[in-house]
Amino acid sequence: MYNKEKDMLIWTSEIDINEWRENIKDWYPTEYNVDEMTDDEIYYIASAENDDTLKDEIDVLNKELGNTLVIIADLGLWYGRKHGWKLLKGTNLNDIFSETEGDYVTWYVNENGDVCCDDVHHDGTNHYVYRKIKDDISDWEFEELMCEGKSAEELTERLGDYVADIYGFEKVWAKKA
Repeated sequence: MYNKEKDMLIWTSEIDINEWRENIKDWYPTEYNVDEMTDDEIYYIASAENDDTLKDEIDVLNKELGNTLVIIADLGLWYGRKHGWKLLKGTNLNDIFSETEGDYVTWYVNENGDVCCDDVHHDGTNHYVYRKIKDDISDWEFEELMCEGKSAEELTERLGDYVADIYGFEKVWAKKA
């Protein structure tokens, strides 16, 4: 679960009206009289701006990684929690944005260097960790080895290093090793 004190936020769909009220006041000082706007009006503008920000993040994280990405999932379903994994169709870092369907979605790099997503929906919350299959392992080999009981961590590499390089933030997880 995203922790703003420890994790590096990539993008979230959640709108904090008070934070956005201040942003709109700073960004559009002559276009809007923010003090007279309703929360619904603020939310409408914030949602449009936030959607544009997501498009920017998709462009920024456009980095070909050379091998298939994997989602390791802890799913919150109406009949309980389930665990699993899924191969993504792409090999680009920005493919992390492709497999969610929740009402509120937050992508971040956690303190261990993993790219994660919290996907809140009507039945609960799905937690995803995105990783890349190691270069010397094919998709087929990955699936076979997973069925034989190997862990995804053994067969994949974290994506936080790529995100940190793109955004230029410190890799705090490297200090732990």
